[in-house]
Amino acid sequence: MSSSAFMKVLESSPYRYDRGIAILSRGRIKEVYLKIAEMVATPGKLILDIGCGTGNVSLACASRGAAVIGIDINAEMLEVARKKAKTAGLEGRVEWLELGVAEIGSRLGESSLDAAVSCLTFSELTPDEQTYALSTTLSRLKPGGAFVIADEVLPTGAF
Repeated sequence: MSSSAFMKVLESSPYRYDRGIAILSRGRIKEVYLKIAEMVATPGKLILDIGCGTGNVSLACASRGAAVIGIDINAEMLEVARKKAKTAGLEGRVEWLELGVAEIGSRLGESSLDAAVSCLTFSELTPDEQTYALSTTLSRLKPGGAFVIADEVLPTGAF
């Protein structure tokens, strides 16, 4: 099964998503979440997490003191994220919104964000959606803001 097909299966089972991604990444995904947060999250920063899923990057950023807006089109994924935030004691640090990338422009003002992040989302978007998400998100960043994208890549070999 290709990783793309495996991702579709995982997204249909939000409560098993984290375990599946850990298997697919051979246990390295948590390091990716922490590295993304390390790159952008400091106290007082406002960060948008596009395609936040079960909230791992959002929560990593919030645990570093940032305020986070986590958006995803999957309500079940957001429910998992909310439960994880409550368990971690980070409920008030993340605003969870059921939104797609096409709604970023209408919901967030220009130059309103310190940073934006996206992990394992852009490969799920059509080329037009990618273009829109990139241009709109960049316009929502304050001068000097950062946009970090981590996504699937094609392997260079069989293993």
